[in-house]
Amino acid sequence: MAECPAVPVIGLIGGIGSGKSSVAREFARTGSAVVLDADHAGHLALEQADIKSRIRSRFGAEVFDSEGKVLRKQLAQLVFGSSSRHRQALHDLEQILHPAIREVFDRAIEQARAEGTAEVILLDAAVLLEAGWQDRCDAVVFVNTPPAIRRERILIKRGWSEEELQRREASQLSLEEKQRRSDYHLDNSGSLADASRQLGQFISQTVARCREQSGSS
Repeated sequence: MAECPAVPVIGLIGGIGSGKSSVAREFARTGSAVVLDADHAGHLALEQADIKSRIRSRFGAEVFDSEGKVLRKQLAQLVFGSSSRHRQALHDLEQILHPAIREVFDRAIEQARAEGTAEVILLDAAVLLEAGWQDRCDAVVFVNTPPAIRRERILIKRGWSEEELQRREASQLSLEEKQRRSDYHLDNSGSLADASRQLGQFISQTVARCREQSGSS
């Protein structure tokens, strides 16, 4: 890993249903961390007038309700899938959304570092690698969760169908590729507290290294 600032950014990635958001929230509850949620940033972006205008031009009025709000479920049906049509639609949507999400991240990172109250910034983003946001991270953690646990969360708790799961997974890098491009693998087969403890240990090591490099005490 390259040199990093005194308040590092650590990206969290994993398979769909890996529980990375829960791990991030649990650590933030007990540790000194700012959590940046890509899903939340994406929802905020979908409320921007210029973003909605571009989505309407590309995908049509059918992805909007009567009040002009984006219907995320309808939009998802157009962009998630393995066909060339789905891949092109997803690419077009990402070209609209990702720059806006990146701006949200950049502002939040600058603000957190200026305030100086957190020891680490956690960037929770399922498509962190796909979007190229790893260049804002000083380290990337892969949350490794057994397939059976992930499927239970997805099919039962989220209410997705098997087809929906396959469509979503087809739009992301493979788990093997995500693991290969990560700096640390977190075992999330046990309790949330244990996963948070593992993350805390890695964060402590990363923060210590970054502070040493930056000359901070």
